[in-house]
Amino acid sequence: MINAYTMMMGLILLLAVMLRGSKPQNRKYILLSCLIMFCILGLRDVTTIGNDSRSSYLANYGLMGTRDLGEMVKSYNFDDNSGFFVFMKLIHMWTKGNYQAFVIIISAFIMIAFANLIYRYSPNPIQSFCYYWGLLLYLFMFSAQKQAMAMSFILLAFDGVIQRKPLRFLLMIFLAVQFHYPSLVFLPAYWLFNLKPGKYMVVLYLLAIVLTYTFRDQILTFMMNGYREDGEIQQYSMEGETFLRTKSLIMLVIIAVGLILRRPDTDDKLYLLLMEFIAIAVLFQTFCAYNNIFERLADYYFQFSVVFIPMVFDRRIESRSMLPDRMDVIVKTFGPYVFSGFGIWRMASAVVGDAAHYLPYRFYF
Repeated sequence: MINAYTMMMGLILLLAVMLRGSKPQNRKYILLSCLIMFCILGLRDVTTIGNDSRSSYLANYGLMGTRDLGEMVKSYNFDDNSGFFVFMKLIHMWTKGNYQAFVIIISAFIMIAFANLIYRYSPNPIQSFCYYWGLLLYLFMFSAQKQAMAMSFILLAFDGVIQRKPLRFLLMIFLAVQFHYPSLVFLPAYWLFNLKPGKYMVVLYLLAIVLTYTFRDQILTFMMNGYREDGEIQQYSMEGETFLRTKSLIMLVIIAVGLILRRPDTDDKLYLLLMEFIAIAVLFQTFCAYNNIFERLADYYFQFSVVFIPMVFDRRIESRSMLPDRMDVIVKTFGPYVFSGFGIWRMASAVVGDAAHYLPYRFYF
C-alpha cells in the first residue's frame, strides 16, 4: 500500500543509491534521511496521527496555561517525570500554547540524537534506517513523548560511554531521568564497557536469561513486594502468559546471528558492549508479559540494535564466523537484504494495522 510512510522509506532508499549512502562517513545522506523522517514525524497533524500524542499529551499541554511555573518547580518530584512537565510548561510559554510547535521541537531533538548515533557508530546507515523502522522504534516516537525524549538522551549518553567521559554520560543520564524516571536503568552501561568478561560472557548471559525466565514468578513477586505499603505479601504470576512474543524472538535471533557470524572478542569492545545491551534487553523482556513497563525498560538497551545488526554483517572486519568461508560470504552478502526487507515490510504492515493511528496521514498545514 502506498502511503506517506512507504514513500518516506522509498525516498530514503533512493537517496542511498544516489548518494552512496552505505558509506558510514556520508554525512549528507544521514542528515537528509533524518530530515525526511523528521518531516513525517514532526510535521504530522498531531490531533489525528499517533497514539498518546493525540490524546493525553495534547490534554496535558492544554492544561499548562492554567499551571504556575513556580509551583511546578516547588513541587518537583524526582521520580514522577516532573522534568517533562516543567519542560512542557516552558515550551508552552515560549510558543504561546502551540502544541504543534511542541511536537516539532521534540521530533527535531529525537532525529538529531538518532543521526548522531548512526553517523558515529553505524558501519552501514542504510541498514540502520531499515532496522529502525522494522523494530518499530520510529513509530514508537509518534506516541511516547516522555520516553522518546529520554531514549534520545540515552543515545547521546552513549558517546560518553565510548569516549570515556563520565561527566558527559552522567549529565545525559540526569537529563533523561527528568523526562522518564525508568531511564535510570541505563546507568550501569558506563561500567559495562570496562568489563572483560572473556569468552564465557555469552554463556553467562544465556544462563541468566534462562534462570530469569524459569524463576520469573518469584523474581516478580520479590520486586513487586517493594511497592506494598501494608506489608502484605502478594503473589504475582505470569503463568499462561506468552514470553516469546515477536520482540523477544527478534532479540534472540539478533543474538544468535551475532554469535554465529561474528563471535565476540574482548578486543572488539564496541561490538561486545552492544551484544551485552541486547542480552540485557532480553532479560527485561522476560517480564513484559506481566507489565509493559518492562518492555519500556528493554527499549533503552534494545534501541542500540540498529547499530549492532549492521556490525554483525560488516564484511570489512576480519571474519570470526562459525560458518565455512563460502557460506559466511553468502550469508553476509544476502543477509542484510533479508533483514532490511523484513524491517521495511514490518513497518509498512504496522502503519495499516487495526490498532494503528497513523493513517490517513496528513501534514498539519
